[in-house]
Amino acid sequence: MEKNTDKNKILKSNRSYEKAVCYIVGILFIVLSILSFNMIEFLPSAIIMLSLLFFCICYYYKEDKEKQLLVYLLFGLGVGLLIFAVFYTLMETM
Repeated sequence: MEKNTDKNKILKSNRSYEKAVCYIVGILFIVLSILSFNMIEFLPSAIIMLSLLFFCICYYYKEDKEKQLLVYLLFGLGVGLLIFAVFYTLMETM
């Protein structure tokens, strides 16, 4: 019984760590999106940060069976945004 409670404490601390990382990435995305309104050079980094936020949300909800559609949708959007950011960066530098 004690092993189970220790494991639950570790899982809860990991969940709080995952939530904190999601908040930090969200704040960084907001800062980069505000900067991209002023200078267009920050746009690819803001898009990449948005896709990282989507991946963090996917990782947070990966074990919830009811939200599997949300996980797959956000993962697909994250991959699509990464591809778009890479192509946008390549087209701007050429």
